Amino acid sequence: MTGNVLEDQKVGFHWAYGRSDHLGGTISVGAFASPEHVVHQDIVYAKGNPIQVSEAVVVSEDGRTVVIKDGAYTV
Repeated sequence: MTGNVLEDQKVGFHWAYGRSDHLGGTISVGAFASPEHVVHQDIVYAKGNPIQVSEAVVVSEDGRTVVIKDGAYTV
């Protein structure tokens, strides 16, 4: 990992919360209580990180697919 989130988020599983319209998403500044509360945060769980994802599941109309199990990709 480099310490640059834009690069690091590509080396392993990551999730983000907050504003997303600037990245093509649907959450915009208007979704927040005030401008001071606008945030976009990425959390990266790359290989070797002491915090690992125990399980990640994609849920769709077709069912559920486990994509990460015990810190390793399954697909």
